[in-house]
Amino acid sequence: MVAPPGDDFDRQLQKLAIEAQQHPPQSSQRLQKLNKLINEIWQSKQLGHPQSGLWLPNVYEDLYNEARQRTMLEICQNIDKYKPQYPVMAWVNSLLRYQFIAVVNDYNNNRIISLPSLDDLERFASQEDTLDDAILVRRFLQDDPENLLQAESIRGRPDVTFQILAWARFVEDYSWDELSKNLGISPQTLCSFFNRNLRNLMPYFNRYLQE
Repeated sequence: MVAPPGDDFDRQLQKLAIEAQQHPPQSSQRLQKLNKLINEIWQSKQLGHPQSGLWLPNVYEDLYNEARQRTMLEICQNIDKYKPQYPVMAWVNSLLRYQFIAVVNDYNNNRIISLPSLDDLERFASQEDTLDDAILVRRFLQDDPENLLQAESIRGRPDVTFQILAWARFVEDYSWDELSKNLGISPQTLCSFFNRNLRNLMPYFNRYLQE
């Protein structure tokens, strides 16, 4: 199965990806095809911008550039994992979303920057659906005044914080199954951790959102 005939750009990417797969790893032929593929993707206007609405522009640019570099490296290292029945850019943007989360985790672990969260957006948005209320929720979650959202992580996985799960769940619209696959943690563990901490953090939300 190939890409739709009208999608010339993706058919071009698909052709390069398949040709790269057909050559041995480390061969000059594979490297040549990969270089062409990366160049096309790099210049593409179809690259996604995960979590772009939450960060200050200069901060986001640094995070995004790092995630994009890691994505290009992963494409080169794992081109054999690309499945031709899917559009190349769908695969690439999936990798980019995962790498962006990984970059943010690195910043979190080094205490360089705190990840904003939209954990209780689902609850508050259902009660207060005006634009002003949505902005208020975003501002609170971005500031995380007492640094409680980033403080909770799954045991043995300091990279998987409550903030990261909440952002991926409510903003990026990942399902628990998708998060489980990306993070290598069972959906039951993720859901249980999230719901338990959401209940514990409700007074925190109420303190800042129901004044």
